Amino acid sequence: MSSAAVDPPDRVDLTATDVTRVFGSALRQHTAVDGLTFTIDETTRLGIVGESGSGKSTVSRMLAGLDTPTTGSVEFAGQPLPLQLRSRAGRLAFRRAVQFIAQDTTSSFDPRHTLIESVARPLVTLYSFERSQALRTALDTLEKLSLPVELAKRYPSQVSGGQRQRFAIARALVVGPKLLICDEVVSALDVSVQGSILNLLKEYCITNEAGLVFVSHGLPATAFITEQLAVMHHGKVVEQGPTLDVLRRPQHPYTRSLLTAYGAEIEQVQPI
Repeated sequence: MSSAAVDPPDRVDLTATDVTRVFGSALRQHTAVDGLTFTIDETTRLGIVGESGSGKSTVSRMLAGLDTPTTGSVEFAGQPLPLQLRSRAGRLAFRRAVQFIAQDTTSSFDPRHTLIESVARPLVTLYSFERSQALRTALDTLEKLSLPVELAKRYPSQVSGGQRQRFAIARALVVGPKLLICDEVVSALDVSVQGSILNLLKEYCITNEAGLVFVSHGLPATAFITEQLAVMHHGKVVEQGPTLDVLRRPQHPYTRSLLTAYGAEIEQVQPI
């Protein structure tokens, strides 16, 4: 699947260098992320797994420019991300190249707009499309995602969580990003819905040679869709490497405990 009506962005890369994120006051602090370093581009499909509170969602928000590191840096195409986001031109370039999909689809859609209007809106904002042109391109994207037009005419509150999540993915893909950041996008969904969403993301990344950061506490789903795997525990990456290597030859005790918890589910996983 591709967005032929939108010119693809230039080559993109995100680099996190010794990133730390601390929350709270001087008297009561919590270190959510501690000393994280890695680089992602459109050739990378990276999974970040760990239990709730391990810091993985904070990482995704910093990579998406929604949160700022306490120390360390996140760079986009060699430029500090906060500096990139200060100018309108910089924000447009970043959002054209990098799209963030959150778990909470209830708050990520404007309840006053129909789903098709929400999917079309990024084309108007990022590429100055006329409304009619944006709607046509959005409809084309929905067709490729097998999302019915009649459903798209509804408001966010009138569809299920799984359906909203598919529209959230459509809204991200309509602009033709080269890097997707997905934060727990399938964790709260039924297994059958999870499968369809994972396949949507997989197809897009392969067909469009796009990168992916897939954040989840679900190890089988993460292993299925990624080529690289980072395991987080108490704010630190305790193990990282090719997905199959981590699954077959885990080095850290926490990674081994995750694999034991999932058992046969992991043995059946064949990453893309």
